[in-house]
Amino acid sequence: GSVAVFSRFPVRMVAPDATTTKAKTVLKKDTVLQSKQAGKVDAAKPKRKTVEELEELPMFKVFLLGDDTYEQEHICKSLMDTVEDMDIKRAEEIHQTAQEAGQALVTILAQEPAEFVVEQLLRKEPMIFSELEEV
Repeated sequence: GSVAVFSRFPVRMVAPDATTTKAKTVLKKDTVLQSKQAGKVDAAKPKRKTVEELEELPMFKVFLLGDDTYEQEHICKSLMDTVEDMDIKRAEEIHQTAQEAGQALVTILAQEPAEFVVEQLLRKEPMIFSELEEV
């Protein structure tokens, strides 16, 4: 049969804002220890990492690259669909800046979510070009 495992600790996911430059994660592992005395299986308490042991995640800037073929409506809709907490006003500003300056900052995220945004924009029809830059 299958075994369901539930964490006793609440999980809270929060999207980083533009002022966040580094995110820290705490890695916890539940281990099962075999008790030699009675042959029982005891669940060990997860060990918490100290502040010094926290792993820093590298953050990445996602830039929209300017292109004369872009239609503002398509870019704005795609940004709102792909980037969390993106509103129409901000999407329009990003589009305008990218057209004028050649590129515009869209968001700052950890590596995997930033790569996901770039991939999702590339999959739009027509494609939207963006790039990553490590903070």
